[in-house]
Amino acid sequence: MNRLELLGTAWLHVCRRNDEFETPTHGDETMAKNAKPNINAEAAYENAHLVAQDLVTRIGELLFDLPAPGNDEHLINWGHVGDLSEINSRLSVVIAFMNRTEK
Repeated sequence: MNRLELLGTAWLHVCRRNDEFETPTHGDETMAKNAKPNINAEAAYENAHLVAQDLVTRIGELLFDLPAPGNDEHLINWGHVGDLSEINSRLSVVIAFMNRTEK
């Protein structure tokens, strides 16, 4: 998923709650189309939380798609081990940040 797709997902989550923001038009339809929504912290947090849940789901899907030990069609090699070690390292950083224990 690239950054634009992620922002598109985030924007969709904000748009679902369109009752929580207002777009002043002042009688100008062009301004209404180009104005950014005014959202409160709770709506922004809810949006970010939904995006995070989507990301965790996607990580789970990608992990499930990795080669499994014992599969004769896709033999495990040291490159796979290195990739998975890097994934574990990066996920550990996220967990440390969330637990407020990062160094």
